[in-house]
Amino acid sequence: MLPESDIHSKKALVLRRIESSWRKEYVSRFNLIRRWERSRNTTIAHVPVYSSISRMHLMPLYSLISSSVQYGIVSRSIPLTGKVIKGFLSPSLSGNGLGIGNPNTEFAPNVTACALSSDGGTAKIVWGFRNGAIAVMTAAKTMETGTRSAGRLTRCKVEEEHEAEVNQVEWDETGCYIVSAARDGRIKVWDAKEIRCLWTSQYFLPNICVSVVLLSNPEGYMVVSTMDSGEIWVWLRITLTVENVLPSPVTSGSPNIRIPYPIQDNDTTRAPSSLYVDNIGSPSGVYVFVTYQSRQDFWGIYLEYTSSSYKVSKYFSDEASGAVTALFPCFCGENSPDERGFVIAGHQMGWITVYPQIEVSVSRNVNIVPLITATQKFEAHPDGSAVTALAWNGRILVTGSDFGDTSIFDACSFRRLRVLNSPLSPTRIRNIGLGSQGEAFSGGVNQILLGEESDFLVASVGDHALAFKADALPKYGKRQSGKAAGKKPIRTVKGYERILFDQLITESLQEHGQKSQHLRKVYAREREHQANLDRLGLDEVEALDYALMLSRDEAVERARVDKGPSQHHIRDSPYHVMNDGVFEGEFDDFTTELPTSSQISTSATQSVPVLSGKLSSTSVRSTGTMQTPKSKSMPIEKSPHPTSPSSSNRKIQVHPPARRKPRKADFRDETIPSSVASSISSSANSTDSVSESAIDGAVQALGAVVHPPPLRPWSKLQHLPLFPLFIAKE
Repeated sequence: MLPESDIHSKKALVLRRIESSWRKEYVSRFNLIRRWERSRNTTIAHVPVYSSISRMHLMPLYSLISSSVQYGIVSRSIPLTGKVIKGFLSPSLSGNGLGIGNPNTEFAPNVTACALSSDGGTAKIVWGFRNGAIAVMTAAKTMETGTRSAGRLTRCKVEEEHEAEVNQVEWDETGCYIVSAARDGRIKVWDAKEIRCLWTSQYFLPNICVSVVLLSNPEGYMVVSTMDSGEIWVWLRITLTVENVLPSPVTSGSPNIRIPYPIQDNDTTRAPSSLYVDNIGSPSGVYVFVTYQSRQDFWGIYLEYTSSSYKVSKYFSDEASGAVTALFPCFCGENSPDERGFVIAGHQMGWITVYPQIEVSVSRNVNIVPLITATQKFEAHPDGSAVTALAWNGRILVTGSDFGDTSIFDACSFRRLRVLNSPLSPTRIRNIGLGSQGEAFSGGVNQILLGEESDFLVASVGDHALAFKADALPKYGKRQSGKAAGKKPIRTVKGYERILFDQLITESLQEHGQKSQHLRKVYAREREHQANLDRLGLDEVEALDYALMLSRDEAVERARVDKGPSQHHIRDSPYHVMNDGVFEGEFDDFTTELPTSSQISTSATQSVPVLSGKLSSTSVRSTGTMQTPKSKSMPIEKSPHPTSPSSSNRKIQVHPPARRKPRKADFRDETIPSSVASSISSSANSTDSVSESAIDGAVQALGAVVHPPPLRPWSKLQHLPLFPLFIAKE
């Protein structure tokens, strides 16, 4: 079944046949989609002007001209190589294209509007000025660098100028006439060769024209304009012939059709955001589409040439899609009766909707506005960025986002083929990017141009022009053999390998820099930590033991002060008093009851002789404590008597886990003999200091029952400053 047999299906609505038969159309479409998906060409971005690009126009042989209203110049460049030809085209005395491309001398600061066109290799530029004047420049052999020819500039007469600033100029489809609109409320039509005013409207102040279009019809020419009040004005049957070139131009009265603002609300901002006119969809009328700011709907008007009647239709979309930010009407001519026209709309939330063409018949009741809903809808930008530009040619659909990304889709199935990233440097501000000179620009895509063969596109993003070409690939499933296999692949882009190599070097350097910066921070922290340990003469294990010992001593002292010495229950042991700053799971679990302080002091005089020197209370509690084997962290039984909140604000911060050194000591779960414990207690009460030999004797006495690891004389560590990495004061 042929596609044209079911013209009411959703896919048939957007399907177009460019080849002579459907078989050739399918083969050509398949090869083109395969080239867009698998092409290994890289994008090439260049800066044609040193400001935001106002408009672009494609010339023959993949050449490009770009305009800048800020500087009043037009540059010439080759997008596939990134080469910018020296010399700008501008209405200034030195801006005839023969300069060196210096924007400080080749510029015109009084330019307010610019429109581009071409006739073969000749560029045609129309300028609008701040004083209301109109000028046209024609530059023959624009892109030929071997023979540089100067452009010819022609200005209008002083008596025919606008009386205020020109805000828009446009070419007609033939390139023979120019239409301009100014802030004086007048619209004028000019002859492009002689720059003579052929037609002008009356003054309509305070209404000011926002956008204007000039197009031809079987009964002459017509002018369609949108006003800042939200209304649409249309002038029909305008005759532009040689007889009109008179000393005084033809002045028209009120417009033939005046369409009111279609929205019934009290919004003061009614100026339309865009105007699209298409006169090929119907031989008896013209289609006009208007979008308004912050509106998720847009309106379509069908105007008849003969009866001067019109029909308004509302294209509806849900609020989840957001306001309409881009529009592209796609209509078919009289030679394609089986094809239907449609409208593609881009929304603020990244969605694309497709609407069918409105009916040609005009209803007599103008008050009835039909509601048209979308037949297809898909998400073009998953990141939620708004659609700022659209381009469609029957084979591919290209969308631009306000982040600067360009997405390519199949025009029939809307399948994503490729995504081109923004050429601007990213910033932390949404929708803002940095240009080549470090200036901030709007990061959105302003305009998209497609080549005639559907394998080439150019998009303007800020001050950059981004180009991409999908080169031809080998036949699917076949490998080259013989001499053809040894040949190098054909590159249509000059300097492709060099650009790709520079891009890989840049990415590698960025990745290496980020990794080196991270390693420097890590090594700096480790060196600082090791320097503190070396200054104290400790290793990581000893420093951790020292920190835990101080926390344990603090807990014992706090328990003694809070509860007093009269309580001798096992629950009053310092090992059961745990507050903030002490790690419960890091202490030994005791399964047997320890002797009280009175029992230890009584039995000390019967077993162990008195040692010379006196152990401090901290040393006794830290070194004379029985160590038991480690076990899993279990909840520690709390005292039934609530204790007062801790008065200490000292916390413990533990270094990242370190592997503990193995020890040869054998731990046994035994109690401390009362004789040994009493000897330690009595020696602590009778002497003020202890010698190394006395400590060794005590350790040997304890080793008869328990074999602990060699103990470091902690009394020496008490004279050291607190380690800042493990005990930090709040």
